[in-house]
Amino acid sequence: MKLFVSLRDNRRRIWALACFGLLSISVALATTISRHSVGPCYPTQFAQIKYVVCEIDLHVYELRTFLLAADGKPFGSFDRLRQATEDSTLAVAMNAGMFQETLLPVGLYIENGKTESAPDLSNGTGNFYLKPNGVFFVRGRSAGILEMNKFLEENLSVDFATQSGPMLVIDGQIHPKIAPDGVSRKIRNGIGVINEHTVILAISNEPVSFGKFAKLFRNKFRCSNALYFDGAISSLYAPSVRRSDSRSELGPIIAAIRRKDDFTPPP
Repeated sequence: MKLFVSLRDNRRRIWALACFGLLSISVALATTISRHSVGPCYPTQFAQIKYVVCEIDLHVYELRTFLLAADGKPFGSFDRLRQATEDSTLAVAMNAGMFQETLLPVGLYIENGKTESAPDLSNGTGNFYLKPNGVFFVRGRSAGILEMNKFLEENLSVDFATQSGPMLVIDGQIHPKIAPDGVSRKIRNGIGVINEHTVILAISNEPVSFGKFAKLFRNKFRCSNALYFDGAISSLYAPSVRRSDSRSELGPIIAAIRRKDDFTPPP
C-alpha cells in the first residue's frame, strides 16, 4: 500500500513539474512575442539618467545603414527615410556616425557590401579622433564592433558598416581616455553589441557625460564593445515609444526593419 501511494505521489510530482515547465516556456514565448510585436524600444534609467534603448534581435530585424535616397541625395531625415521604406516595417532609425557639411560620412561607410567612403585613419581634434575609434558592422544576421585598425587587419567582408568615434567600451573596458564623469554634458547616442545577434541602440533623454554613457553599455547591458555616434544632433525614430525626432541634417542613418521571415530562437 505504501509503495502504491509513493508511486502515485511521484506521478503527481512529475505531472506538476511538467506542467510548470510548459507554463514557463509559454510565458517566456509570450513575453518574447509581445515585446517584438510592440517594437524593440523602451525607456530605461541608469545612474539617474533617463534613456530610450532599442534592443535589436537580428533574427527578427534587419539592421542596416542608409545614406543616399533614390535621387542620389542624402536622406537627411527620418521623414525621407520613411517615405522610401514601408512604414509598417521600419521599427527604429538613428543617426549613425560623423559626417561632413554635405551630410556625407566621415570615415568608413559600407552599404549593401559596397564601400561608399574610405576609412579615416588620420589624427585630428574632436570626438571622432579620440583614438581608438571604431566601426560597427553587420554581416547577414550577425553584428559586431571593432577598433578601426583591428577591423582593417581582419579584412572582413561585411554588408553594412559605419565608422565613428570614440569607442566607448573596448573588450569589456571603458575607453582609457574617457573620464568616469567628465564635465561635458550632452544628449548622446551610440551602439553596443551584447552578442553577435543582439544589438543595443541607446540615446539619452537628458545631457550625460561620456563616462556615464559608456557605463550604460558596459554595466547595464554587459556589452563587450560599444561605439559613440554623436552628441550634437542625436536623433531617434521609434514608433513603439511614439518618438520621431525631426532634424533634417542627418548624415548616415542606421535602421531596423522587421523581417518578413523573422525567427526568434527559443529562450
